[in-house]
Amino acid sequence: MFKANALQFFCEVKASSKDEWLDNRLREAAQKSPPFTVVGGGRNDPRFNHLTNDIHTAVQQFDAVNPRREYPNVLAWVNHDRSLGFLDVLGVLTGDFFADDDSEHPIYRKFSEGRIKDEKARIDMFLWLDDHKPSALSSVW
Repeated sequence: MFKANALQFFCEVKASSKDEWLDNRLREAAQKSPPFTVVGGGRNDPRFNHLTNDIHTAVQQFDAVNPRREYPNVLAWVNHDRSLGFLDVLGVLTGDFFADDDSEHPIYRKFSEGRIKDEKARIDMFLWLDDHKPSALSSVW
């Protein structure tokens, strides 16, 4: 929205950090376990839950300051995790995996159609900034 020739909007910034779960398990095992002991174990990929948590929290914050949506809501992520990318955000928002051959596969619907199903529509723009790439502004959607 423009007011006095200036673009005005609310922006919430979230930062992603490297998942340290396995690093922590290895550190603990180095102190407690004998050599050649298997550590870690299986678990669900936490990336998608982190992204949906960020969307959920951002919507709560936008609702607190912009309940009537008089101004656009913008969610910006600053990404510090090289294993996370904008395609992960698209997967969470759309429910689809986008393959290299341009095909789409609906494998993330539990996230896109979960608790953020209605919340994601309350955000007008998503920005993705990778701090480890030459051009920091990677994607806008």
